[in-house]
Amino acid sequence: MKKITFIIIIAFFSTTLNAQDSLNDLIPDKDEIWNWTIKKPAETFSSGKLYSFIPEDTDLFTEYGFEEAITCAYRNSMANTIRIDIFKMTSEKAAFGIYSFKALKKKKVTAIGDESALYDYYIDIWKGNYYFRVTANNKHFGMIDTLLLFAGFVDNKILTTGKRPALVSLMKDSLKYNNIKYFKGIVALDQIYQFGHGSIVGFSEGVAGKKDRATLFIIGYKDFRTAREWIAAAKGKFKHYDDLYSNFELQEKGWSISDKTGTPVSFMPYDRFLLIVKGKEWEKAVKDFEKTRNILEN
Repeated sequence: MKKITFIIIIAFFSTTLNAQDSLNDLIPDKDEIWNWTIKKPAETFSSGKLYSFIPEDTDLFTEYGFEEAITCAYRNSMANTIRIDIFKMTSEKAAFGIYSFKALKKKKVTAIGDESALYDYYIDIWKGNYYFRVTANNKHFGMIDTLLLFAGFVDNKILTTGKRPALVSLMKDSLKYNNIKYFKGIVALDQIYQFGHGSIVGFSEGVAGKKDRATLFIIGYKDFRTAREWIAAAKGKFKHYDDLYSNFELQEKGWSISDKTGTPVSFMPYDRFLLIVKGKEWEKAVKDFEKTRNILEN
């Protein structure tokens, strides 16, 4: 009898967890938001079908770690529409990474989710291992309130929360850089700056932030040995990239180059990291390197 009861308890909790993990449970049903009906039934997308949903971003989402997505459109009596797009990622870091690329510089921060970015007619939200966007068909008076109503509904349904990756907090809180992007691969990194020919590869994670006209990159490898091997290869490639870079010069603890636009780019390896400053000559970049190293040491 005890064995049967134990099995029943396991089955109950398994069903509960599955229900919480169902993306359909995160969106409003036809009668849950007053005056709004479902315009088009919800559609879900697995990793194999993601391209048919977001062809331009499939590689980006896959690189971070994508599990499943759902989209659903709603309509009211005034023919206004609201659309919800939810992406379940493999981790909170993956979800934050996508959010960091989607959230634009000029945004209004709200209390929804772990972080959110509100614009004229849509809102981007990161919460736990989910990234979602709620979009209205116009920015007329009253639609923003409705937009936030739908966003709050999804927010309340997601039971998990997340923390920003440590490198992001370091760059934002300690180094005071802004417009921070968190990346886990070349697809995302290339959207920030194309170093060229697979020179910056083999890393496990990285961040990039802007201050004035300069961009600071902190690129982290699995361990010191891995970093040493990949950084040595990168250094050799930059030295011979005549088509992309010029003025290669060895510096104390690093090297510097100029890209094809004439912008200076400086590099300094440190422990399992490669520190890069784009937009400053070596003498000025060193100050950023030293400050970053001091913070990483602590």
